[in-house]
Amino acid sequence: MTAAASPTALEAASALSGLLARADMSGRWPVIRDGGWDRLGDEYGLSVRDLVEVATVVGRHAVPLPLTATLALRPAVPEASPAPLTVAVPRRFRPDRVRIPFGDLPGIHVVGLAGELPPDAVVDDFAPTLRVVRVCLASHRPVGAESGRRLAVLWAAEAVGAARVLVERAVEHARTRVQFGRPIGALQAVKHLLADATVGVAEATTALVMAANDGEPAAGAVRLALAGAVRAGEISLQVFGGIGMTWELGAHLRVRHVLMLRDLVEDLLTSMEETPCP
Repeated sequence: MTAAASPTALEAASALSGLLARADMSGRWPVIRDGGWDRLGDEYGLSVRDLVEVATVVGRHAVPLPLTATLALRPAVPEASPAPLTVAVPRRFRPDRVRIPFGDLPGIHVVGLAGELPPDAVVDDFAPTLRVVRVCLASHRPVGAESGRRLAVLWAAEAVGAARVLVERAVEHARTRVQFGRPIGALQAVKHLLADATVGVAEATTALVMAANDGEPAAGAVRLALAGAVRAGEISLQVFGGIGMTWELGAHLRVRHVLMLRDLVEDLLTSMEETPCP
């Protein structure tokens, strides 16, 4: 097992973080494409373990673009380059209903979808930084096993990245928010909450390393990582209190991002685990 990412991956993740910190990436796929960020896996030879570092950065900045999905899917559909990639994910209780992350992005290539989106497609913006298009499809092509595994792992890494920055900001808020004459971080109940959130992110990170190094679907490790990310995000939102639900702070938007990723990955894993009846 390779616990550590390669120096190239760490350098790429740091450079990408610097870029994302400087610019609003809403609708700016050409910036990603021209910088070669979408080709780190196939052209630059980064492993799934390496790409976990990149996907974590994507989650940390809540990039409203399908970079994570493109990194996961590009090796399977190189002919679609340089278009951004996404996938049609069937709902686990209604396989005829699918969700397509960023399906409304101009020029996007949808793996598993033949032709154009049907006219009844509806944009679901529960998570504004992770829009999904909901459609009903009589049939669609399932994603391949290896592509599905890569996507599940990297989406989980994106969720952990989003949760990690929430915990960091919640800790800083607890240090500076004064109530009853002292910082709320001095209160034992708040300390325990933040300790639980920190442990949750650490456990999720370990689970990601396990999932990335496993040649099998590694569904258990992926689900463990997502559970830790959701728990950490929800705790952070609780520490922020009412201000966490404001649009100005936006903590609830990160939590929505994590929740949407968890739901998409669960649908994806379920579709991969199902086998046809004999």
